[in-house]
Amino acid sequence: MIMEKELKPLFNNVIVDVYDENPYKVKASDDQMNLNCGTFENPDEGIVDKKDFFIQCAKVIETGSECKYVKVDDDVMVDFRTLTPIPMGSNLYFMLNEQSIKAVIAEGLTERF
Repeated sequence: MIMEKELKPLFNNVIVDVYDENPYKVKASDDQMNLNCGTFENPDEGIVDKKDFFIQCAKVIETGSECKYVKVDDDVMVDFRTLTPIPMGSNLYFMLNEQSIKAVIAEGLTERF
């Protein structure tokens, strides 16, 4: 018998689902280096290099009862090195402490904060 289970982080922990690609990236003009794409042409070596900024965009799935700023459905910018994998069924979520979140992307943040 398969029981339906819930996943709830404790204290000020947050569960996120990392986007495959940042939905907020902006394409730069041809004469500018595009800081939002994954690669760039290295002028020193003349080859294509991969940018590694360690920052990823994620959707907040659930928050602990002590979370002060982050709410479910917010998009957040996180340092992927601070994420702890949380496998749940066929999904792979990640957990981190609310203080490890670098930025929140949502409407009405001025009023909320």
